[in-house]
Amino acid sequence: YTLTLIGNPARNESHSYFNKLINLSRDQGYREWLTIEPAIPRDELASRLKNFQVFIHNFDGSLDKTLLEATLCNLNVITSNKEFINEFGSWDGQNDDYSLTSEFESFYNLSTTDRNRMKRNRVSYVLSNHNIDQWIKKTVNVLKSKGES
Repeated sequence: YTLTLIGNPARNESHSYFNKLINLSRDQGYREWLTIEPAIPRDELASRLKNFQVFIHNFDGSLDKTLLEATLCNLNVITSNKEFINEFGSWDGQNDDYSLTSEFESFYNLSTTDRNRMKRNRVSYVLSNHNIDQWIKKTVNVLKSKGES
């Protein structure tokens, strides 16, 4: 297995941690499996991500667009993000008790057939529920509800 971290630190507080990771990736014990790359220009993202099989994400805020992008790039998404799991389901089929570790373990305990089925379902869900038409409808509904109050 290899791990490739792509991106730049988002906050000033993250620079120290990021620099530690870069130094770690240069160490002989990590160099063979850990790679750190800078952010990828958006127009190169899909072609670059097709070289990977899994997208690991550990941000627990709102539904992150990177999760939708990774799903549309046909990657298996392993995340602790509650919003994503509520919409797309967890790898073990239980949406009430999960963590990044449990999602990771559940993913690797599934057969290739089950993983691929779930990945196809997730791609289909994004295409049906997170397209521009759906975004416009949801925005209009929010605006209408604010106008009624």
